[in-house]
Amino acid sequence: MLKNLHNGKEGYTTRSFEVTVNHKRQILATTKGFYGTYNDKTIVKYDSFVQRIRSREIYSDIEYEIFSSDGTTQQIKGLYLICDGGYHKWRCLQCPMRYASDESIKLWSKMLESLRKDVECTFGILKGRFRILKTGIRFYNIDIIDDIFICCCTFHNMLLKNDGLDKNWSNEINYLGSDGYHELDDVTKVFFTSNERRTLTSDASSIGNSHNNVDITNIEYESSHSILRDK
Repeated sequence: MLKNLHNGKEGYTTRSFEVTVNHKRQILATTKGFYGTYNDKTIVKYDSFVQRIRSREIYSDIEYEIFSSDGTTQQIKGLYLICDGGYHKWRCLQCPMRYASDESIKLWSKMLESLRKDVECTFGILKGRFRILKTGIRFYNIDIIDDIFICCCTFHNMLLKNDGLDKNWSNEINYLGSDGYHELDDVTKVFFTSNERRTLTSDASSIGNSHNNVDITNIEYESSHSILRDK
């Protein structure tokens, strides 16, 4: 049953995490793992970091200027997160418009989409730094898998600080290319015996997912979602 719940759109067993990063590839927050069949609309409802931004519990005092359509500037308070179209239409979640007839909205969407690459680059860096993420995790205990991913995120932030990249990102390190390339044969293959596998999976409470929820299909809309786009 657990295997079926983890078989997502990729067609194989996956574990889903929601990760928030900034433009310096620094990981600000990550959730615990979810079933691979859960979509983004479901997972974001259980992301405490996003919910705290949405309720203005954190970062509500940050101010910045945006340009209005008439060329004037306006002060805006509170952060927003850039995501794709698979999320809810909340004010704090800004996504490119896939279908738009207005040229200004098309331009806005194109510019926004170019900034969304940061999280994808961060995933590439994680896979380049930690081989266990690049070649698949050979563990059966969900808690262990979640701990491995969170540890990798923690070490990633520590390495950014150690390399000085937490303040000034450099494109000289190409983790998506040769610097992050590993052959599968480079990784030591670990195989479990049938007895070891039964031991690892015998405790249902240790491998059970704590998120007893139903996958959400309806998109929630907030009237303030378009406030930045309309400016």
